[in-house]
Amino acid sequence: MKELLNQYTAEFKEAVGKIDEVEFSKAVRLLVQAWRKDRQVFVAGNGGSAGSANHFVCDFGKNAVNHGLRRFRIHSLCDNPEVITAIGNDIAFEEIFRFQLQNAMRAGDVLIVISASGNSPDLVNACTEAKARGASIIALSGFGGGKICDGADARFITDMKSYERIEDLHMMILHMIVCWFKGHQERIVWDVEMVKPWDKKAYDIKYALFDFDGTVSLIRQGWQGIMIPYFEEVLRATGTTETPEEIHELVRLFVTDLTGKQTIFQCIRLAEEVTARGGTPLEPIEYKREYLRRLEERIRERKAALTAGTVNPDEWIVPGAKAFVHALRERGIKCYLASGTDEQDVLHEARLLGLEPYFDGGIWGARDDLAIGRRKEDIKEIKAEVIRDMIERQHIQPHELVSFGDGFVEVELVANLGGLAIGAATNEAERCGIDAWKRSRLIVAGARAIIPDFSEPEKIIETIF
Repeated sequence: MKELLNQYTAEFKEAVGKIDEVEFSKAVRLLVQAWRKDRQVFVAGNGGSAGSANHFVCDFGKNAVNHGLRRFRIHSLCDNPEVITAIGNDIAFEEIFRFQLQNAMRAGDVLIVISASGNSPDLVNACTEAKARGASIIALSGFGGGKICDGADARFITDMKSYERIEDLHMMILHMIVCWFKGHQERIVWDVEMVKPWDKKAYDIKYALFDFDGTVSLIRQGWQGIMIPYFEEVLRATGTTETPEEIHELVRLFVTDLTGKQTIFQCIRLAEEVTARGGTPLEPIEYKREYLRRLEERIRERKAALTAGTVNPDEWIVPGAKAFVHALRERGIKCYLASGTDEQDVLHEARLLGLEPYFDGGIWGARDDLAIGRRKEDIKEIKAEVIRDMIERQHIQPHELVSFGDGFVEVELVANLGGLAIGAATNEAERCGIDAWKRSRLIVAGARAIIPDFSEPEKIIETIF
């Protein structure tokens, strides 16, 4: 008996540890988008998975959205035995779910399919129908995958081959989704936060400037988790008497303060901190090379998948960014992209994401030769020079420019120049809702409005124009 308990729990615990955070974020994002657009959610499974489907409909429909907000329209395709047996008897049991979807599903809806094997014909047919109707699919399977995962927009796959453990894991994942929504009500509602309302007549917007990392691209999501520990390591090696907590807070503050500027500036600051502690610093460019080497280890698989075409580029783009830039261009707005990331890397990553054609004004990146040798007090002026140069070359007047960025620099610069600065406080990890720290920094920088992402382009357009 004890052997069974230990084996069961050990295998289950291992599977829980392998739940994919990226896939979880995708699933949550699909459901948030469905709620915002008042679309429906359909859930289906067979046997024990049918019970999981009905259980999820109960929990999610009742608990996912509270505080007086509109609830989800969620339906189980398993809860009407009269309909299921009629379809099965008169048509075919492989059609019990597809037939129901033909009558009720619309573009933008979400289908959640739950199957231990991942190959149940009725669920495979339901997925085929959902795709044909422009719906999204969230698939939960075992045995290493199955046909329901082919083409799914979010998938939870376990290698376990025990039906009981697989069904336990699926129910746990579904409960996790419910808990996320219960705990993040503020991230469900999309809105433009008007920080400093403006007179629209004061602006005649003809040009739009976008930051890259964190504002448009998510390829480098998590970069601070590479840079900050590395910088802490360098400072601890000086023999400083500061506590690890003090070092962490120091590094976190100066890294985030310099976010949006060229990466070399954070490395210049690191060299200054090493000197202040009696150490002999490396050249800033050496710190930068080591940081980029470590970062590349984190993002190599992302770039490889994009290069191979095995992942949809939209998965690594801030929600709605492409559609929004397209909408601006449809209005005759010329769009530019400027980044603190090295120019060759920005151009390469923009190509991987299919973004180059969207920025007809050009893509601007960092150049180390513009930064090295500059005095500390001149650091802010580098990106300002780039933007001013762009403005002068294109004969842009400040009141004709709107900017979108998640870093302090571009927001502050455009605001000081007299342009319309919009802060994009995207929660990069979850790709849904506001990052509270970004929001507070962007407001201090001078953002006139805050948006969580670009998933509601019409609302942003209305706000600006």
